[in-house]
Amino acid sequence: MATRFQRRRAASDAAWSAGGVFVDASEVNQLVADFEGATDRMIDELKPVVAATGLRVVADGKAAAAVDTGFLRSSIGIDVDPDGLGFEAGPTAAYGGYVEKGTSVMAPRPFMGPSFERHLPRFEQAAEQIVGDL
Repeated sequence: MATRFQRRRAASDAAWSAGGVFVDASEVNQLVADFEGATDRMIDELKPVVAATGLRVVADGKAAAAVDTGFLRSSIGIDVDPDGLGFEAGPTAAYGGYVEKGTSVMAPRPFMGPSFERHLPRFEQAAEQIVGDL
């Protein structure tokens, strides 16, 4: 059964991609596979790091989103990839991308991009520690 965000994203896929943040950590999977003796344990330990990063990005994005009616903020969600090594986070509100990137008559008010940028270093550090520890 599709989640609420999957259904809403399917209904407004263009809006989601215009204002969303997409993280694909599958390259980490390749990095792990490149290490001699790479195990499924590494991948299993990376999955919660990816999910936790996604949740932090969403929480931060919601806190930073412009609020008029609250709809944009409430439309921000996350879909974690089936393999657990990536996620998509962003609004399903049709105007989310316009707020994030601006228009010819409105200055950008980014909320998802900066959120992702704030949490990327922590994700990278955690991934490096997992790979290094194992």
